[in-house]
Amino acid sequence: MSVSGEQKFSTEIAASVDQCFATITDFERYPDWFSSIERSRVLEHYPDGLAKRVEFHIDMKLKTIRYVLEYCYDKPTHLTWKAVDGDIDAVAGDYRFEKLGARESRHLPAIRIAGILGAGPYPQADRATSLAAISARVQSRRRVRHEEARACARQEGLSPRMADR
Repeated sequence: MSVSGEQKFSTEIAASVDQCFATITDFERYPDWFSSIERSRVLEHYPDGLAKRVEFHIDMKLKTIRYVLEYCYDKPTHLTWKAVDGDIDAVAGDYRFEKLGARESRHLPAIRIAGILGAGPYPQADRATSLAAISARVQSRRRVRHEEARACARQEGLSPRMADR
């Protein structure tokens, strides 16, 4: 069984590109603002201190899945990631930040799913359920990022104005 797809969207954030980049690369704080992430841990760093490989444990309701993402950066406007280990066969994505003003940015994330998730302890039905949960996770991330951006803007004394495109 093989499944593939891509999801993209755009969000305006009342924060600088540097603030957005710092927030999205603070992987060990993800569980603080992303309720599905039970824990995250940086496994390896690049010489400049940015995370190279990050392990995530995600509560998918039926079971917890584990995966490791490897990141590459074009600081501070772009980062890419791909699954390199764990319960997910093939997931990749990227985050792009465009400067709109001194304290305004556009966030353009994308996620690509190719192949199928690992079977784990559940039979074929679990694969379809897990894929649906990954898709729901992407939607959840979108809502959570809105809340994180609003909180970041409030902390910086900025307007939390955001708009989907």
